[in-house]
Amino acid sequence: MAHIHLQVRDLRFTYGETHRPALDAVEFSVQKGQSVSIMGRSGAGKSSLCLSLRGLIPESYPGDFAGEVLLDGKSILHRRVRDLAGDIGIVFQDFESQLFCTTVELEVAFTPQNLGLPRDEIQKRVSRCLELVGLRGFEKRDPATLSGGEKQRLALAAVLSAEPRLLILDGVTSDLDPAGKSELLRVIGDLYAGRQTMIAATHAYEETQLADAILVLDEGKIVAHGTPAEIICRPRLMQEHGIRPRDINLLAEKESLPNVPPGGAPGQVLEKVRSRFNPLKLEAILDRERKRAERYGQPILEVSGLNCFADDGRNILSDIHLTVREREMLAIVGRNGAGKTTLIKHFNGLLRPSSGDVKVKDVPTKRTSLFELCQTVGFVFQNPDHQIFSETVRKELSFGPKNLGVGEEEIEGRVSEAIAAVRLNGFEEEDPLMLSKGGRQKVAVASILAMRPEVLVLDEPTTGLDYEETIALMELVRRLNEAGHTVILVTHTMWVVARYAHRVIVMDAGRIIADTTPRQLFANPSLLRTAGLTAPEIAELSHRFLGRTVLSHTEMQDCLDPT
Repeated sequence: MAHIHLQVRDLRFTYGETHRPALDAVEFSVQKGQSVSIMGRSGAGKSSLCLSLRGLIPESYPGDFAGEVLLDGKSILHRRVRDLAGDIGIVFQDFESQLFCTTVELEVAFTPQNLGLPRDEIQKRVSRCLELVGLRGFEKRDPATLSGGEKQRLALAAVLSAEPRLLILDGVTSDLDPAGKSELLRVIGDLYAGRQTMIAATHAYEETQLADAILVLDEGKIVAHGTPAEIICRPRLMQEHGIRPRDINLLAEKESLPNVPPGGAPGQVLEKVRSRFNPLKLEAILDRERKRAERYGQPILEVSGLNCFADDGRNILSDIHLTVREREMLAIVGRNGAGKTTLIKHFNGLLRPSSGDVKVKDVPTKRTSLFELCQTVGFVFQNPDHQIFSETVRKELSFGPKNLGVGEEEIEGRVSEAIAAVRLNGFEEEDPLMLSKGGRQKVAVASILAMRPEVLVLDEPTTGLDYEETIALMELVRRLNEAGHTVILVTHTMWVVARYAHRVIVMDAGRIIADTTPRQLFANPSLLRTAGLTAPEIAELSHRFLGRTVLSHTEMQDCLDPT
């Protein structure tokens, strides 16, 4: 008989001063060595469930709690959180909150030291875990100097070093580049698959490749429970609960073809639609893209010979040359640590060039104040906590427009539109710093959207957002772009690049290695490999089976003749 390692019985929790349950009668069990993915829209209860499995709820969060969490048949509710560290490890969705040491190696050594392990064993674990997550050579770095994705890797290494029997991952790959995400999932699989038990909360179906089962949560309840094949082959179910379906299954459902299970042969769907694919319809799409480029305005941002050096002398950016025109929507992509965030911080004066020039509307940023630059270039930080400070969501969104001299009536309209775009209706009077990371990210994005800058710079704006929220946000960004705003977007989310970007800058090791379009990028496997990127599934398959690169399932449908 299989050994039940983790058992959850009638788990219920309502946070203090709220009325809607975060968890409502949640029950499931996991056998030793199994992996379970928890999926659902933002606010469905995924993080609350993860915190409960680690014992942080109810110990560290006030509220109304009931139910049981059993590990090897014994309740964890009577054990202190710190005493569970050797048995249960968790990487938080807000991973930066669990980093506090002064160097990378001290961060990874912290839990083994507190478990009383011998010095030699601690050193072996630190070395092995940093190697596993791709941070070998970073031992003496201050965690604060790492990129978002590198910090996420470090948080995972710090948890893996304790070798917990139960590993809980709450959005553990959200800040990683595509290749890094695939590699990290492979590493976790090699370490845990079939050995220890793993619970992973995620928005992305791609991250369920290790799962034996998927639980879908909505409004704190389990609304679906099945194998990855049973859940992922139901695209409408996924959409109903805020999860992005596979493009190939959306296409299959639209064309009345069999859905493709994980590990199945998705090319069969494209083989069946090949006879209906009309190249002239794709050419009409390409012609519209060419005409759109002809409508771009004057250069609004110009970078020439830009270099940036770190305090320790490392060259973070090398000889960057870039021109962005009015009304462009530009995506900047590349692996973690490629220099993307450092580059865009030069656009509004947060960083000044070590050498070279950055000009906004033909005026060097070196000769322009940060306040003046912010009126033209709005910046959304990768970490929302770096820009949120007001008492309520409404005040946070009103602050920027008010300081720009916008009238009260106009401010009210902008705030309402921005709140609706990121689905924060009903949270207007909440303290933004008390929201989840995804909620805080939405507030940060909305606060800049409300300012309506000529240039909107977004650094990983969809981190922590579910599929519906990402679409709502990006559709608003698209509307702002069509109304005349220039958009610069740093992202690791390739389907967002495919669906929304006009142009793509590819960075690697502090340099621009390509200036291209999404279609050309996803038709270039060599460039993708060099930059640590992967093409969206429909783009890769269409290039391979049709010899043409189609960017989404809706674009594919537009290119098909009727049956």
